[in-house]
Amino acid sequence: MHKRLLLVALVCLPIPAARADGKTREKLTPAQERAAQAEKLRRRDQPLSVGAKAPPVNEKLKGKTAVVVFYRGAWCPSCREQLAQFQDRLDEIENRGAKLMAVSADSATDSKALAARLGLNFPLFSDPTLDIAAKYGVRQTERDIALPALFIIDANGKVRFARIAEHSADRPSVDDVLQALDKLH
Repeated sequence: MHKRLLLVALVCLPIPAARADGKTREKLTPAQERAAQAEKLRRRDQPLSVGAKAPPVNEKLKGKTAVVVFYRGAWCPSCREQLAQFQDRLDEIENRGAKLMAVSADSATDSKALAARLGLNFPLFSDPTLDIAAKYGVRQTERDIALPALFIIDANGKVRFARIAEHSADRPSVDDVLQALDKLH
């Protein structure tokens, strides 16, 4: 009987595995991996849902309809492509009475450089501490970035459209945003 207990105990122990840098890390058993994944999901921020009161990203935009885009950073090709697509159709967004802004964990210097590089005429806000992302429920803590997400906030500060990406290429199109803006009026 003691041998069976010892065998069960050994199965539950982490297994050391080699890392690329030559050091070892403990490899988790499948049960430990499932438990760790469940803990990550439990600790994950809850995104704001449609109808929720949204915290202001910038006080100057209070009382205005805002399209708030969270992007991973200047290093992300899908993010740069999305921002450029919004720039190409910025007039259509503004003609619907909305102000566009984007938020990432990039430094203010990196955000300004990206805006210049892409010729963006809408503000990029720097959120290096991810405070804004956390308030919107899109902070990805294990990577210190925001999840790709988009919120439309009406003039009363309520979320009217919310889309949080499941992966880096899962983003609403400009047409999706324009349709959501059209439904506000």
